[in-house]
Amino acid sequence: MTDNSDEPLEPELGYHSPYEPSNPVEPVEAEVVTDLDSPSQSPNQNPLSISGYISWMVVLALTLGITSLVATTQFLAEEEIGGDASSMDLMQIQLQGKFVVGQQELAKAAPGAPPTQLPAELNAGCYEQRICYSIILNEVESSSEALDYLEDLDAKVDEHGLELTDDQTRMRKVVNELLGNYESGNPDSTALPESDRTFLQDKLGWLGKLSLYPSNSPHKAERSAVIGAACGYMILWTIYHLFKIITGKEGMGFGDFKLLAALGALLGWQSLPSIILLSSLVGAIVGLSLIAITGRDKNIPIPFGPYLAAAGWIAMLWGESLTNWYYGILA
Repeated sequence: MTDNSDEPLEPELGYHSPYEPSNPVEPVEAEVVTDLDSPSQSPNQNPLSISGYISWMVVLALTLGITSLVATTQFLAEEEIGGDASSMDLMQIQLQGKFVVGQQELAKAAPGAPPTQLPAELNAGCYEQRICYSIILNEVESSSEALDYLEDLDAKVDEHGLELTDDQTRMRKVVNELLGNYESGNPDSTALPESDRTFLQDKLGWLGKLSLYPSNSPHKAERSAVIGAACGYMILWTIYHLFKIITGKEGMGFGDFKLLAALGALLGWQSLPSIILLSSLVGAIVGLSLIAITGRDKNIPIPFGPYLAAAGWIAMLWGESLTNWYYGILA
């Protein structure tokens, strides 16, 4: 019997198997790769052009530049003390300052509460932010600590050879004079010229007011307004984050924080408990009524701002009676 395996099979009587092609298939020899370090390139694979290489190099350079910028901002912020502050920079440290001061004031009402710790992350940013940090340091620690900090700040400015603007120089002078008066036992900021007091409030906003009315200030109404703004913001900020941690959802907007802070500044921090109680109660009643009567979807959020505003209006008219009633229940 001869071996005809090398010859194609001829079908008999014109019959073709459905599993075999009707036309003979030419055998394909596999390519043997002898050099594993230099694999053959597919004929359909086009090499990257020069413009493609340039594009990828630009993308890589931008990525490295952005990464370096973020790393420098995060880890070397202590060295960045020059330049004028943007409105975003000042807004950020004002919000952080409100949280710290509000936490401290609320802790005073809780016996045995731990002392407020000033986050080291606040000691960063441009020169104006450092001045703001000294104001918060005076509120949380003492005027002597704040004065020592300003001396260290002056040393850093000299070390880096920075030139301060006229506004920065004036800001440093006015804050240093204020802290010097507080350290010597004079908590009345009216010892400063009115133009300097207006300058601080215009440049630093809420923190400028905080610098003018320390904890032992004789101007009780102004001090109450400053603390009311801090406590109002801090309370809703805390509720917002607790709700988000528990449910994974945002329960309110940042505008509600600012609205309650404004009400606290207008009516004093003592009115905040009654405002929160009234707004929450009315909001819950209206929300449950909408769900029960109109079939409103409970997952659709209901704006909290109108109820805060209504509660603030009620507190402005009958706030003292409500506050006395509320604290009477707690007692």
